[in-house]
Amino acid sequence: MLNDDLRDAIASEALKKMDAIDTQPLATLVDLELPGCEALKDLLASRIDRFAERWLAVDAFGGSSALLFEWQVDNFGLHGTGLLLEKVGIRRPEAAFGQRAADRIGAEERSRAEDWRKHRFFFKERVYCYLEFSLWHPGVNDTEKLQGFLLKENSFLGEGTRAGRTGLLRSTVLPISELVDRTLCAEYQALSELCDVLDGLGISGKASRDFVTGRVQLWTSGASCLSCAGLMRQFVLLFPRVELQVLGVARRIGREA
Repeated sequence: MLNDDLRDAIASEALKKMDAIDTQPLATLVDLELPGCEALKDLLASRIDRFAERWLAVDAFGGSSALLFEWQVDNFGLHGTGLLLEKVGIRRPEAAFGQRAADRIGAEERSRAEDWRKHRFFFKERVYCYLEFSLWHPGVNDTEKLQGFLLKENSFLGEGTRAGRTGLLRSTVLPISELVDRTLCAEYQALSELCDVLDGLGISGKASRDFVTGRVQLWTSGASCLSCAGLMRQFVLLFPRVELQVLGVARRIGREA
């Protein structure tokens, strides 16, 4: 937690040098919500506008990282990612969904043995993705199978497997963390498994997917990377009549009590 004096000092220096700040550090500064720094938000918004114009012109399923390497950015932070997702019609869910997600994840962590928690903490920070879906398709008689939730965690830990049997969603190599396998992101696992669920119910092929209606809500503990933002765009294109809502929240530091 930054004290007020430090926040004021950071804000003062950031405003002096704002035009020289690279986009990813700029996004980090915006997420700090520094006092008197609306100009930083405006600058980030203008950069995202320029990025999005070119990003939306690139084939969502092509797997090209050229634009990301040109910009040298892995993510736009919580605020910036929200702005980017709005460009493809993805909005934030209602507050009640965020509370349900927090409750589910709290229950998941409390159910794990303390020995597991100790070892897990020292390896890396936990990133969770909670997803709820409420869908409808004329060819699925058992409508309960089109309702439910998924809870995923980044990396092989948790359930220990990657999702993505259908291969509908494709990850992207990022420039700053180039060696990270983005199919292990919690968001990738959740959305890919949902695609697998629908495929298992006989919803395969564009003609069938176009009949799927309803809503998918996704909560993630942290700003989604641009690979995951890209797969959210892919999901919207694959299921054009499904409303996708996304909420990213600040990551928790350290283990919970």
